[in-house]
Amino acid sequence: MQATTSPDSITEGDLNPSLKKLWLKSLSAIEMNNLDYAVSLLLNIIKEEPGFLQGRKTMRAAAVQAQKSSSKKASMMKPWGKLKGKVKKDPVGALHDIEAELAKDPISIDGNKLLSDSALSAGMFETSAFALETVRENHPKETK
Repeated sequence: MQATTSPDSITEGDLNPSLKKLWLKSLSAIEMNNLDYAVSLLLNIIKEEPGFLQGRKTMRAAAVQAQKSSSKKASMMKPWGKLKGKVKKDPVGALHDIEAELAKDPISIDGNKLLSDSALSAGMFETSAFALETVRENHPKETK
């Protein structure tokens, strides 16, 4: 009997060579504090491999760090309503669009909840839990 793996259990070793090269570049960019570049690289990786949870976590941490060190404020425009329809139609496809918006506002309550819903619909339970954990860590008074 073959063991089944979770859709969000892709590891660094499972990445194809071109994505592995991008992963290493993104880690190097983080070390050099080039966080926006690292986020863009990581966004490309998780677009190709939505189940690469380690990449998603690394991207979120880099985006949070970039936002803290930047004088830019998160956009007041809330794209989440538009993405809800896409989540219902194509939850895996919506993950990239949600992450692209979360790169601008990585601790958004609505964005992380939408990421959680989309991941849950796609059977990516660890990714869903990660999104909710992001909300809990950054908004401890948010109890919904």
